[in-house]
Amino acid sequence: MSVHYAPEKLTQVALHRGVSLDSRVDRDNTFRPLHGGMAVVYRGTLHPQETAIAIKCLRFYPHGDESNIDHIVREIHTWTELQHENLVPVFGVVTKFDFAVSIVSEWMEKGNAFDHVQDEAVDPRPLVLGVAHGLQYLHDRGILHGDLRSRNVLISKDGRALLTDYGLSPLVDASFSMTAAAPIR
Repeated sequence: MSVHYAPEKLTQVALHRGVSLDSRVDRDNTFRPLHGGMAVVYRGTLHPQETAIAIKCLRFYPHGDESNIDHIVREIHTWTELQHENLVPVFGVVTKFDFAVSIVSEWMEKGNAFDHVQDEAVDPRPLVLGVAHGLQYLHDRGILHGDLRSRNVLISKDGRALLTDYGLSPLVDASFSMTAAAPIR
């Protein structure tokens, strides 16, 4: 199987499921990317709304196996349908940058909870409650976060805690697994 098979197949499946944003996303190459354990995050723009977005280029490369690619796109499609005041909205996926799968979500200018609570004026209690509400919403739908920590909690413009990277850790593990793995939802 060609090394380019997986992104091409992923693009086809993403288009079919309606989660491909390749034609609507531009990456801001003047913004210094943020490096995390599983991804590199770029800032970008979603057209035609001109919405500021995060483009999370995953550091793993999915197997070219059709069932694995379909699984990845199904999970991302599920994430696009999740709507809760304590979850970062996921808009879809792009595959046109760096030969990588990239998840597109709303950009959070205020950053993550770890950095946010360093300000002594910030009361962390509402953030903890928001995290609990977001987790309850996910768990009610059979979705496990898999990597809950302060850097995976972003802060909205109005100061709410928003979970991000929900379901991503098990998805990465499953993409490299040579055996059947339990679904993340």
